[in-house]
Amino acid sequence: MTPEELLRRMLLGHFILVGEVRAADVGETGFVDTKTGLSAKILRITYFVELPHNGAYEIAKIIRFAPRGVTDPAQVPVGVEKGRRYAFDLDSIERKHGFLHARMRTALPELIEFGVPPLGAPAGAPAAAP
Repeated sequence: MTPEELLRRMLLGHFILVGEVRAADVGETGFVDTKTGLSAKILRITYFVELPHNGAYEIAKIIRFAPRGVTDPAQVPVGVEKGRRYAFDLDSIERKHGFLHARMRTALPELIEFGVPPLGAPAGAPAAAP
């Protein structure tokens, strides 16, 4: 995703969080359907993302759920690489116990491709690798 595409989405009303992925995990969680009373299991993908905040860093925990038909954690695409910067399209976000907790839409996180030259490089210098 380019900065222009990121800005376009934000102007359309999407809530986008951009940060560097520190870890990703796939786990199983259960719930009870309130209409039928039956219990069900679903896979949950958890991302731990580092965000710059007031000259320091803050950790955000972002979750998304796998489609209902998927039951094997090996089949779930996590879609991230540790240490890279991604954009997460969120449904909701709140602060709990000093951390940001967010819930993601069903789409995978998108890699951010900023073409930023290295610090101190002359104007027009080629961009650094992410």
